Amino acid sequence: MNKLNPLTSLTQVEFEFLLKEFSKQVEGKILHFTLKGKRRSYPKFKESKLSSLYGSSKKLEFILIYIKEHPNQHFMASHFNMSQSKVSEWIAFLLPVLFHSLEKCSLVFHSNESFEIPENLDNILCDVTERQITRSIDNDVQKEYYSGKKKSHTVKNLAFTDHTGFIHLGLSQNYFL
Repeated sequence: MNKLNPLTSLTQVEFEFLLKEFSKQVEGKILHFTLKGKRRSYPKFKESKLSSLYGSSKKLEFILIYIKEHPNQHFMASHFNMSQSKVSEWIAFLLPVLFHSLEKCSLVFHSNESFEIPENLDNILCDVTERQITRSIDNDVQKEYYSGKKKSHTVKNLAFTDHTGFIHLGLSQNYFL
């Protein structure tokens, strides 16, 4: 069955497709780096089965829910049974992993590429929104992401959809790296 998960906006087939690459990326990163981003002395790691985010599937679900719904970290902590500080660490750890996985799967649009509307579409809708992000401690980055309109730090998101709501292309500022 090709069931849609409303919390991630992905069908099971899409989730499994992304999970293959995400698993490789997350296992490679977690082997060499701690959750706090420090390089491990020895590339060795065995994940505890008691972990709140045991397995790549749970990690992918966690980061996709965070990106789509953008709930506060206290909600994520409660939902995934972990502390708020762990939520923050997991988000910082998994965002680059997700971005690189999307790149490897050719699901990231780069600004120098062109976008063509598929021929079978009569109409395409375009919308831009600003999504609030955590303020950086780097002053230059703060200035780059500050929105006077929203009076907060944001990234701009541009989406092209058809009449069914399917997102053909979503662009955002490169906040993942």
